[in-house]
Amino acid sequence: GYGGGFSSGAANTRIRKDFQALAYYNGSILTDDNGKAQITFKLPDDLTTWRVMAVATDGNLRFGNGEGTFLTTKPLLTNAILPQ
Repeated sequence: GYGGGFSSGAANTRIRKDFQALAYYNGSILTDDNGKAQITFKLPDDLTTWRVMAVATDGNLRFGNGEGTFLTTKPLLTNAILPQ
């Protein structure tokens, strides 16, 4: 049987559970005078490349859009279970 314990590193890890397809949505982010905005949000547990899409308007029927990507990763953890 398996009688081994986990290392202290394994005890501090969190099992991934949140696999939402949409990481964040907000329909009303305001920019500063230079047209820039900064937001913070918690990402789902997916290890993937996320696509960011933004659409902006100045309120006078002028629109703009932009798109970009970023990658999420987590450290790899393995536990060897050897036959006894």
